[in-house]
Amino acid sequence: MGQLPDVERSWSKIVKWLADNCPDDLVSLQGPASAEQLDVIEHVLGRPLPADQRAWWQLADGTDEGGTAVWLIPVVWTPLSTRDALARYQVMLKFVADEPELAQRRAEPAGSPLSWTWLPEWFPIAHNLGGDYLFLDLRPGPKSGCVGRHRKDEWNYSGPVWLNVKAMLSDVADAMIDGTEIERRRPIVEDGRLNWSLTG
Repeated sequence: MGQLPDVERSWSKIVKWLADNCPDDLVSLQGPASAEQLDVIEHVLGRPLPADQRAWWQLADGTDEGGTAVWLIPVVWTPLSTRDALARYQVMLKFVADEPELAQRRAEPAGSPLSWTWLPEWFPIAHNLGGDYLFLDLRPGPKSGCVGRHRKDEWNYSGPVWLNVKAMLSDVADAMIDGTEIERRRPIVEDGRLNWSLTG
């Protein structure tokens, strides 16, 4: 497998595709996040953000909480702004299980499966309007910064969906430009908006 394109290159392809096919979705994405906003997140986390996530927010600060969702990531994930991501992270900390095994679970390598809790090392980056999240798994290890999926009805994390944000954006860009599938979905335009169609 060849080297993945950097975040900026993938994002430029995504932006061009949206401009050509779903201009209203492009308008719904916010401009770059400020360095101050990113620094606040890193201060709360007590660690740097992964470089690819920081780079993505420096290009576009997600979608506005009160605005229109953009299903940028299949199946129905809209990117969070820095402000909204931090607010939702602080809410999810209330669901961290107070149990003897917590320290052990926090020390397990990023990507390790886990059920029935949230961890302080998980930081949300996208949501589906239903209380489910894509999140960064910031636990230690070679997969630190991988993208996981948390569903409120299941409370089950089975491992990474993508190894990092860079890989996620590369897959989205490839799906838009080349028609490749992501989880058996391909991008389509419905009523001027991006959606993801099941491919059989």
